[in-house]
Amino acid sequence: MKHNLLAACLLGPALLLSAGASADMNESAAVAELIEQHQQQGPKQILEQVSEQYAGVITDFELDDDEGQLIYKVEVINLNDNIKHNLVFDAHTKAQISAKQVAITGWFNDNNNIKAVEQIQANGFSMIKALEVVQAQHPGFLVEAELDHKKGINLFEIELATPSGKQNWLVDISTQDLIPVYRK
Repeated sequence: MKHNLLAACLLGPALLLSAGASADMNESAAVAELIEQHQQQGPKQILEQVSEQYAGVITDFELDDDEGQLIYKVEVINLNDNIKHNLVFDAHTKAQISAKQVAITGWFNDNNNIKAVEQIQANGFSMIKALEVVQAQHPGFLVEAELDHKKGINLFEIELATPSGKQNWLVDISTQDLIPVYRK
């Protein structure tokens, strides 16, 4: 417990002083607050809860500040039912705040997006597994994750808050490995 409190004390100021802090001040403070309250596993718990309750593939996750309330936004695509679920959860209590269903229409009919979701369904990979791949080597607090297609590769882009600031990691859906990313 002392280690968690120490990590929160070290991580909070580091996030607030990171590059681009003026634009992300509320988000950085929110992440530091969640960590300080020992809710480091909150994002993963929400992803697991959504996976159990909704059929489909989680394609997007985001920690957000909605008028002072910390929320998790999660998007699930269900190709079988042609539905996109937009879900919102309270980051502190993990209670679901809202759920909207919309038919998958033109915005999603990009062949790359459909192929990426189909590939995930075929190989049993998930955003949760991608997060585990990243956190096994690079611990941090999940801030944002999304399914993406870059240079012919279907991948999850994972953004973590760490003591040294925000870091982005890419995980190849087909190999389930980290993709080397050159950093400055």
